[in-house]
Amino acid sequence: MLSALAEGGDGDGVVVRDLARAMGKPNASALSVPRDELIKKGLVDAPERGVLAFTVSGFHEFIREHD
Repeated sequence: MLSALAEGGDGDGVVVRDLARAMGKPNASALSVPRDELIKKGLVDAPERGVLAFTVSGFHEFIREHD
């Protein structure tokens, strides 16, 4: 999920339904459990409804380089 999030945006966030589609999931609700776990760990946040973004600026670039 982190890789798909890194590839899906420029660090400003990705619409969850687009993220689900990129991961081959049937809908956005299929990501609710991993989404919640990543939020609890402080890796991502939801800056607005239906959007996920990394909490650390530039982390998407780190993920892309180390994937």
